[in-house]
This record gives sequence, structure tokens and C-alpha cells, in this order.
Amino acid sequence: MGIFDSKEEKQKKEEIKLIKEKVNKQGISNLIDDKDLLKVIIEQNECLIGIAAANAISNAGMVGDAVVITHTNLYYDRIKQYFKT
Repeated sequence: MGIFDSKEEKQKKEEIKLIKEKVNKQGISNLIDDKDLLKVIIEQNECLIGIAAANAISNAGMVGDAVVITHTNLYYDRIKQYFKT
């Protein structure tokens, strides 16, 4: 990361920086087609679940890890009923 980034990594970071600036200026809902807003919400929730699980695991210890993994697996088990077949 940083000095040792490849050309592709540097380009990706620059793209992300530009996207963040655009979102900050215009707001994410103004940049996304209305038909895709629900998909964005789902992607955001998935990201938040991953962040929360990683945070809980890093702070919980061995027993907490098992609880977090169990609840995360329960979430995925429940949500699979909504997947397209």
C-alpha cells in the first residue's frame, strides 16, 4: 500500500477518490438510477455487516468469534430465500 502500489492499484485508488468526491458533492442518490437504489442499499448493508463482523471478531476473543460467526451465518441462511434461482 502507498509507495509500493502497482500502476493498477494507484489507478484504482484515484478512481475511488474521484467517486468519493462526486458522492460528497452530489449525494449518492442523485448519481444512481432510481431502479438501482434498492441494489445499492443491499450492497451497503452487506458492507456494513462485514465491517461489523470484522470489528466484533477483532474485539471479542474466541467465544465472541463463535457468536459473531454463528449470527453472520444465520443472516446468510435467512437471506438465501430471497436469492434468484
